[in-house]
Amino acid sequence: MSQYTRLASNDEQEKVIATIERWAKKIGKPICGADLIGKYHDCVILDLTYQGCEVYVHANGWEDTEHGYPGVTCKGEHIQGPDCFETFKAAALS
Repeated sequence: MSQYTRLASNDEQEKVIATIERWAKKIGKPICGADLIGKYHDCVILDLTYQGCEVYVHANGWEDTEHGYPGVTCKGEHIQGPDCFETFKAAALS
């Protein structure tokens, strides 16, 4: 368990954060900060740069929220699941 997975509000969100953290290290941009937002603090924001707010992970994990927002985004790009490393990499390095 990392310091960022502790921010997760459920197991699904924790798994997504761990995956994103692993991917970020793999491309040479480790997570350097995180914060919680939302009325119930159910969205975790992960920073790849100082106060960058690049990755948003909602409580639903990979699934879209009930309001139609993507569950995981990187710089506005929807990351649809744990098999979308290339999409994450392209967005994170842009």
